[in-house]
Amino acid sequence: MSERAQLVSVKTVPLTKRFISAAISYGTATRRLDTRTANREAKTLLKLQKELPRRGDSGIRALREILSHRNPWVRLWASGALLPLGDRRAIAELENLAKSTGELGTYAEMALLSRPRAEDG
Repeated sequence: MSERAQLVSVKTVPLTKRFISAAISYGTATRRLDTRTANREAKTLLKLQKELPRRGDSGIRALREILSHRNPWVRLWASGALLPLGDRRAIAELENLAKSTGELGTYAEMALLSRPRAEDG
């Protein structure tokens, strides 16, 4: 079974929990300069950032709910997943996170700079 097929067979709630876990692990690994773990978790998060919105309302709702998670790395990755949809809450959260120091703030700034804008078509 392909990775995509495996993801499709999993319910939204377990995927959301995995998303949260991977984002927290990514943030911890980034702070510790553990590139192996950070890269592994980033790979997982990139897949989940695509999969959750594909699920329509349930996936988008799950991502919006975790925009208020206490961990800033969860909010960063959730915002990144919602950014292509033009979600104003995601943009506001990225603007807030961009004020942070270190990698977190830098990653939030990069996400904001790369977002599609209305004038881009």
